[in-house]
Amino acid sequence: MPPHTLTIEYEEYESPNELSEDERNLLESAWAARRNSYAPYSNFNVGAAVQTKDGKVFQGSNQENANFKVSCAERVVLDSMGATGQKDNIAKLAVVGGPASLDVKQIPETIEEPITPCGQCRQDIKEAEDLSNDPIVLILASRNRIRRFVGIKQLLPFAFGPADLGISLK
Repeated sequence: MPPHTLTIEYEEYESPNELSEDERNLLESAWAARRNSYAPYSNFNVGAAVQTKDGKVFQGSNQENANFKVSCAERVVLDSMGATGQKDNIAKLAVVGGPASLDVKQIPETIEEPITPCGQCRQDIKEAEDLSNDPIVLILASRNRIRRFVGIKQLLPFAFGPADLGISLK
């Protein structure tokens, strides 16, 4: 059998100024959420911000504890969305992060790769996307590189979801 090729689509930017105003604000909110990260073990602070379809913004940051159970920023904000009955109303998700020592105001001399959601977070985003019936725009950023994806399928191809269990969320 011949091999198949998988292609992902995304847009890439060097500056938040290249994004729409609401996406710039969402990215700023994610950087602000990062300040609330509690990461004494990994020293890697992550912030996430969600924008609902009606424009409200929710924040989350990674939270660690001594048993090394990590609550990723993406899952924190998605769980908050669920707790407020908004999990089916997510339009966009921005994620930023880096070492605790990272000075977000300093412009790096070399290109920094944006962080990406871990596998479990990608699965959680997939479920939220299934609930919303629309692709979620994902904005992943470092200090000088931004990647914008439309839909989690770009980061989680061949995803397992509720439909695979015979469950319809619609």
